[in-house]
Amino acid sequence: MSSQNSITLCLGAHCVAPAEPSSAEHLYQTVYKPLVSALYNLPNIPFTFAFDGPILEWMEQHHPEFFMILEEMVGRKQVEILGGGYYSPFFPLLPPADRVGQIELLTTQVRKNFGRRPRGCWLESSAWEPSMISSLTSCGMEYVLLDRMMIASSGFPGVDGWVPVNVEDCGKTLLAFPLDLRGPLSEHLSPAAFLDDYLEGPSSDDGCLGVFFHAHALPALFSGTQESPSWMERLQELSPGPSGVLNLSTPGKTIKRNRIYRKIFIQAGISSDFAQTGSRPHRSLPLGSVKHALYASRSGMNLYAKMMYVHVLVNQLRGDKARKKNAREELWRSQSGTFYGPEMDNPEGCERSVSLRNRAYKHLLLAEKSTRLRGVFSPSIVSFDFDMDGMKEWLCQLETLNMYAHLQGGRLFEIDHFRTNRNFVDICRRHGGFFVDHFLDRDEVAALRDGNRIPGSPVFADRLYQDVSVDSSKLEMQFRANGLFGPLQQPISLKKNYAFRNEGVQVQYILKNESPLNLAGSFATSVDLAVTETRGNPPAVSLYTGENRFEGPVESLVRDDVEWIRIDDGETRSRFTLEPNENAFVTLVPYRSTEGTLVALRLYLHWNVELGPNYETEKTVFLKIDLREDR
Repeated sequence: MSSQNSITLCLGAHCVAPAEPSSAEHLYQTVYKPLVSALYNLPNIPFTFAFDGPILEWMEQHHPEFFMILEEMVGRKQVEILGGGYYSPFFPLLPPADRVGQIELLTTQVRKNFGRRPRGCWLESSAWEPSMISSLTSCGMEYVLLDRMMIASSGFPGVDGWVPVNVEDCGKTLLAFPLDLRGPLSEHLSPAAFLDDYLEGPSSDDGCLGVFFHAHALPALFSGTQESPSWMERLQELSPGPSGVLNLSTPGKTIKRNRIYRKIFIQAGISSDFAQTGSRPHRSLPLGSVKHALYASRSGMNLYAKMMYVHVLVNQLRGDKARKKNAREELWRSQSGTFYGPEMDNPEGCERSVSLRNRAYKHLLLAEKSTRLRGVFSPSIVSFDFDMDGMKEWLCQLETLNMYAHLQGGRLFEIDHFRTNRNFVDICRRHGGFFVDHFLDRDEVAALRDGNRIPGSPVFADRLYQDVSVDSSKLEMQFRANGLFGPLQQPISLKKNYAFRNEGVQVQYILKNESPLNLAGSFATSVDLAVTETRGNPPAVSLYTGENRFEGPVESLVRDDVEWIRIDDGETRSRFTLEPNENAFVTLVPYRSTEGTLVALRLYLHWNVELGPNYETEKTVFLKIDLREDR
């Protein structure tokens, strides 16, 4: 073992509630309880815990004795408890008011259960931006644990990420304590080799580092017998005290040293574990910012936009404090970093990402419902830049539905159903949404009927529509778009009229041939519907053609002369019935996750169209959304 430098290591763990509440007891019995019991019998090993709020809530209800043991260890200064965001959010994504609220809520929980106010702050995945400093200091935080690679890559000479540094914003200062996140350790990695790995790093004798272990690695570190000391006990033997090669401490004790820490600027960033956990080496370079990844994720950005909108609604609520408190807590639940992680970027979807997005939207819709005061709320249409793209969108607010319309494609890009707390347009597809319009030639129709992707550029789907008129009292909107069709680039126009009702929406199309030549093609509108496949209750499709009725599971199908089609979502019992005023060709394309589970479908209604110069045709589609009555 090298004896060139000495180092102070602050060992710790980030303890969070599991995604599935049913597994919390197993996690407690196999990880947290053995860890605390081992630490209690090793009083010379300092340790630092970063808990999130939900795990503290669960322990308070099911194992209050856990707090008695930890409070004793806090009292003898063996254990330090960190603060942070109650629901482990990415602070750069939150407005300042929500940052402060989440920190104070967790601080209150820590003070109640451990008798001490936390002085240090845990940042989920080291998500950082300088503007957070004012919020953190206003909550009494003196330091944050930050990925040491973010400190080392600050660009300041002599800053290697092995010593705390001072950061400042608008006159407020904070210490950034270097952190290294370790995954499960190899069984063959001895404490001496583990220590050598860190002794090679610091350029001076006063290096210090927070080393936080993966929760599932902790039992192996502390398990031992009288004949065979545990891994942690053998590491302790290498720590004879402050004058030795290794000193074990806590961040709070370490920063109390009487010294001046260097002041630097650390730009916005996030730990590399955000992009790839487990398979990427723990000393990889960090990403630029959590927002870099967010903006690249269609589903993540949609969820972020919804969260910011609900934040505005909650903070506008006045008078009823209990209602506002409930709405705020649901909003904060939706801000968990779990909902904005890298696994949400998968365009094909996976069962976990779909489940996480459903949970996030549920919290957001519960918060939004809490802001609707009985006797005050009334259906309306409002406009604002919902998705922060620089253009206004339209929101029709109804008693049981929210429908968001975008001028890009004239589509409904979000439909919130308050009776099931679900966004049924949560599908990671380009041009996704309800009532996405197309005008197709013969080859494109053939590809569509074969269940293939429509080749070429769509005529209307990517067009920017004009909002011709909006009648908020009648809950009606009219859009208009122009396009060019075929090799002759024939000009065609489309008027699109929305009429919103509590039970659904009616969409009227008026397609006009603006060219001096005859027009022949197929007009189509598509619907993207997010569904949930559960055992014993899979989504189902029903349709009626002439005198024949078809019912069955959702799978690829093509039908002609369809009078109406209905999709039943098994888990939520929601029913979506589409009924055109003229019988239509129907093509249904299911989308499955990487595990093979049905997560969404795309449904096309299309009609053959032949129009002379300056002639027009009209099509209307009725969409009804209700709940299935189980017998």
